[in-house]
Amino acid sequence: MQALNALAGDSRFEDAYNAIPEEERQKGEVSMGEISDRLIEKGRAQGIQQERTENIKSAIREGIPREQVMRIFNLTPEKYFQYANME
Repeated sequence: MQALNALAGDSRFEDAYNAIPEEERQKGEVSMGEISDRLIEKGRAQGIQQERTENIKSAIREGIPREQVMRIFNLTPEKYFQYANME
């Protein structure tokens, strides 16, 4: 992992490797494919969350009633106001 970090100048692979439970790492069952899959999944989850955030903010900007936004996106009043105050 350290060689890959040095060559690529990027610590994401090592970070993903370190996020794997110690028991799995000690068994030597961790492949680069598994690490790549974890990074891809992390990116997907972040993308989905960013899209959700943008959709909520857009609904608020468009003037969709608060109750409707809260129902559509399953938001508590506190979460709604957090999104409403992001801009």
